[in-house]
Amino acid sequence: MQDIKEDFDETLKLLYKIEEEQGIDLNALPEEEYKKYDPSNHPLMKTANGYLNVARKFLENIRETIQKEGVDLTRRIEIIPSAKGDMVTLKEIISSYEVISWYHTLLPVKIHRALKSKMERHAGEFSQSDADGSAKVAYIAITKSMNALKVIYDWDEDLKDSALTLLVEIEKLRKGVDKEFPGHHTFKRPGFDD
Repeated sequence: MQDIKEDFDETLKLLYKIEEEQGIDLNALPEEEYKKYDPSNHPLMKTANGYLNVARKFLENIRETIQKEGVDLTRRIEIIPSAKGDMVTLKEIISSYEVISWYHTLLPVKIHRALKSKMERHAGEFSQSDADGSAKVAYIAITKSMNALKVIYDWDEDLKDSALTLLVEIEKLRKGVDKEFPGHHTFKRPGFDD
């Protein structure tokens, strides 16, 4: 840490020397006005927030159903040994629940970041790369969530309608991410997609 401080101090001395030699007053340089962008009203962001709210209610329903099924399965396994296959199914459902639970909050955050990076005035290569990388993470979350929703849809008759509603919403997100960030498909995440 001391080396960094020394390097920084040396760099500052050099900068002050150049400032004096060139007759430049660095404090007098005009500050560049920076406009912050808020993508909250972007249609894709509104869809992501809508999905978040519907998914939250859906997860409550799944949690209640899983708790009820878990108790019923325990009783069935005690009476009918062949009911152990139902326990495997319940574990799949719990896994799907966890996927949906994890990603429903991540999606709006990643989509917000992708949109904000895309909208930044000082775009450049980094902002576009950041936008594509965030969009790719959102797309992965969308794909995993869609697969988990399909498992829930196939599992419980009472949850079919709400699962279908979420599948429709998440398909809108998938199409929106593809349209807004076409570069996300080819983006390579360092350390993940190498």
